[in-house]
Amino acid sequence: MKDFEDLFWDEQWDKILEEIAKDKSLIRTINLDRLAGKRLEYQLVENGKEDALVYPYGEFSDLIKLIEYCKKEGMLGVTIPQATAFQQLEQIEALLKERHHIDEEAPGERSGLLIAAALNDFELVKFFIENGAFEQNWDFENRTAIDLTTSKEIIAFLRKRGVKTKEERDKEFDEYCISIEQRNKLRDLKVRQRMRQNSG
Repeated sequence: MKDFEDLFWDEQWDKILEEIAKDKSLIRTINLDRLAGKRLEYQLVENGKEDALVYPYGEFSDLIKLIEYCKKEGMLGVTIPQATAFQQLEQIEALLKERHHIDEEAPGERSGLLIAAALNDFELVKFFIENGAFEQNWDFENRTAIDLTTSKEIIAFLRKRGVKTKEERDKEFDEYCISIEQRNKLRDLKVRQRMRQNSG
């Protein structure tokens, strides 16, 4: 039998669940950041927002079963991103009361709002927005919540709030850079004209 940690590295979620069913104390040994990160990673691939998973990887449905089982046995996310990845609204509320920041980020610079959007969880997205999450927050790839979701309901909700896609923000930035360049050229032209007038 493989070591429990090896099963995790090989993403054999079904085998991990079998071991945990035999010994529930193993739940305490799970690295919650890694588990939450895998939940998000698999969902982003499912959404078509990231490339295919790197081998070895397990079945997404087995990962969900594992998380649900562990939650039933008392596993709680200890950060806003973890609790969001595990879809634990009550735990998110408790963490906020403990002075966690609503825009606390996981590795990859992903806040709870971005994770909730990636999970296509409208209620969580709405909760984050209504509780002051930064709507235009982006991850390390410059993607906002609207870029990570496939939910039409979430996209419409975020659009009403003015959230833009990476592509839209990139276009605006390019237009801004072009306008600055044009302004600088006009400034240079005016300076040269003044110099000519002053020398003549």
